[in-house]
Amino acid sequence: PICWKFEEEDLLQADEICLELLTLRTFAMSIGERVYFQLRFFLFPPARTATAALAGKPGEACLLRSAVTNERLALVYHLDGYAAGKAATSAAMVHRRLVEHLSVRSADIEVWNADSGMQIGSVAVPLEMLVRQGHQVAKVEGEHAVLDPVTGEARGTLRLLLVNRGRPPTPYQQLLGGQPGPPPP
Repeated sequence: PICWKFEEEDLLQADEICLELLTLRTFAMSIGERVYFQLRFFLFPPARTATAALAGKPGEACLLRSAVTNERLALVYHLDGYAAGKAATSAAMVHRRLVEHLSVRSADIEVWNADSGMQIGSVAVPLEMLVRQGHQVAKVEGEHAVLDPVTGEARGTLRLLLVNRGRPPTPYQQLLGGQPGPPPP
């Protein structure tokens, strides 16, 4: 269970969530098949990764890198206070909503074939280990089943690293357009 005292007293009320997709192990894909991943996280609109070309035989773990830049496949989300018109929501309120979300939800990551546009499968990744509970960083690495979207049968596994880094929040007055605070570190 969550200790809300740790969350409320945490000075790092802004969060940076990073989902890094490390390897994909498939049971039937061919070498050179191109895939991408899509996710809708928390209050953010759906996001997708760059396309990765698989370089391995069925059953082998294929390192996931951008087919164009060779950079790692990662989705990064920055959560802090925000302003909408004359109203502002503090980082503490956003952080509380995020902790509530992480403690009861999973990230549903879709795996797509980039050439055919067909969904290969989906992966449900529990998020409760990303609740920081007063620590600066919470991270978890794991391998999760990729399930067929129609039959629910395993099509492979996805290994990923999830990290939640605490950050100092934007001061509330600064969100409302008050005097700017010092520049971020």
